[in-house]
Amino acid sequence: KARALLDASPHFRRYWDNGYFTLYHLTGASDWIEAQGATARLLERTPHRWTIAVDESEPGAQLTLKMGHYPLWRAAIVTPSEQALSLTANPYGLQTVALPPGGPYTLQVVYRAGWLEWSGLALSLASLSLAAGLVAARVARALRPPCSAS
Repeated sequence: KARALLDASPHFRRYWDNGYFTLYHLTGASDWIEAQGATARLLERTPHRWTIAVDESEPGAQLTLKMGHYPLWRAAIVTPSEQALSLTANPYGLQTVALPPGGPYTLQVVYRAGWLEWSGLALSLASLSLAAGLVAARVARALRPPCSAS
């Protein structure tokens, strides 16, 4: 069922299939955004922030961002005034934002790590510190001169 959905999608192209696993490529990846009912262009795309200029937007306009939906991404209009917008997943799992009518305005989509990511980082650092301590103790024990028995 999922394969049929992705095969019918204009966003994906089947890349490889071995009968058990199927890999898809995102089509038109040079066009990272698709605007329906709006005129928009991508100004900046970094791993944690996308900046998009919306020149004009009709009522009911939507913007599709060609990246997988993840709930820690946040969307907001940053100019001329701050206004939070909701991001949702479209049927293909891509980020979609409903645009307010009007324009021009600048939209930013920003990733902010949540408590699970920070907890994972803290756990990784604690594990690394423990491993370094164990290695240091073993090296110190190996370099210690042997005790002489009388």
